[in-house]
Amino acid sequence: MPRQFCIAWVLAAALLPSGANAYEMSFLHAYELARSEAPELVLARLQVNSAEAQKGVARGRLLPQVSLFGQFSDNQVEYGAGAADGYRDSFRGERYGLQVSQTIFNVADALELSRLDLVYQQSQEEFRVAERELVSLLVDTYLKVLLTESELISYETELLALQIQQAESDALYRKKLVPVTDVLEVQSRVDALVADVTMSVGEVAVAREELYQLTGQRNVELVPVNDLVTLIASPGSIEEAAAAGVVNSPAVSAAEKAVSAAQKGVDRERGSWIPRVDLTYSYQTADVGFDNLRTPSRDTSTVAIGFNYPLFEGGAKLARLRGARAEYNSAKIRLEAEKKRIESRARSAWLYSETAAKRVLAARKAVTSAQTRLDASNKAMRLGTTTASEVLIARSQSTKANNDYLRARVQYIKGWVELELAIGTNPQYLALTLSEALHRGVSD
Repeated sequence: MPRQFCIAWVLAAALLPSGANAYEMSFLHAYELARSEAPELVLARLQVNSAEAQKGVARGRLLPQVSLFGQFSDNQVEYGAGAADGYRDSFRGERYGLQVSQTIFNVADALELSRLDLVYQQSQEEFRVAERELVSLLVDTYLKVLLTESELISYETELLALQIQQAESDALYRKKLVPVTDVLEVQSRVDALVADVTMSVGEVAVAREELYQLTGQRNVELVPVNDLVTLIASPGSIEEAAAAGVVNSPAVSAAEKAVSAAQKGVDRERGSWIPRVDLTYSYQTADVGFDNLRTPSRDTSTVAIGFNYPLFEGGAKLARLRGARAEYNSAKIRLEAEKKRIESRARSAWLYSETAAKRVLAARKAVTSAQTRLDASNKAMRLGTTTASEVLIARSQSTKANNDYLRARVQYIKGWVELELAIGTNPQYLALTLSEALHRGVSD
């Protein structure tokens, strides 16, 4: 027994963080780290920056375009090559100037700017979706670490109690007061529990690695959680939850922006059938003429209004319009599907949250009942009115009841978070509220 217990203890000590070097991390701290470290959120933020840059490019096409140009050449001209009276002229030439152009009428580019503005707004809504997904994932991971560590402690506590029971059984067996089967049953349970401890240690290590991927911190200890965590859900009914989910959902808002952007895409393709009109002013100084021949230096200023209207593109215009219409119809279908998904998610979250709260109460009662039975079994064992098997069963049931209670608490918290996210609660406010509820009264 001591050897098996030592093996389990060494495994736990090796894989869990050292208290001397680790620091405590609350859920709010983990959320702040994840906001800057999580790759999904970083990528979503870059998508916003990219959409903003594309909008800037489209806006720039509608603003005045100013350019300088210049050409400095060394010219060699030969007249009457091969003739007796032919001669050569060698000179340096200059041609430089300024050109300013301004679009007067360009429907397609104006509509493209409007479309890209909607795409930018869509990327902002998708960033909000990524924030909510990050909170949900972080809650799962953070609570998974707490749950696996609590289960490990539960198994280790039972293992310590079994060590004492085994010593008592050995002593009674030596005095011929209990049969050998009692000793063997205790030994068998010890072997099984050592395996449970080993498995639980591995689960803790895996959960911590998942938390590291989100926060970038490995050597940390999580701030303990209150035994009684009270979280109040916002919606009073399932219908309120469904309505709030659709109205406040950033995913639905992003889908709506996508529909509007697709409509602008259709309008842009239609606008490309309207002629483009530009105003151009050009100033040039040059002392070379056609074919780089020497001419007197001259200044030239030009103001021109030009238009452009493609007459034939091999059917490309119609093809682009059909593609834009297909994208618009697809966006409308995705919007309706997103509304249904969000409404269903809000309803399911409300039902799950209600069920999880009731499960916590039932699990808490089961813990009290199992502990009462264990105490009675231990007392009866000392009085010699029960067997070691009964005590082992009661102890195993007590451990199971404690672990079920831990899981019920985790499910209750996750259900509340899912409901709040489904109805559109701000993720930063949610993280702050959850962290205060989890760690209230617990010193950091």
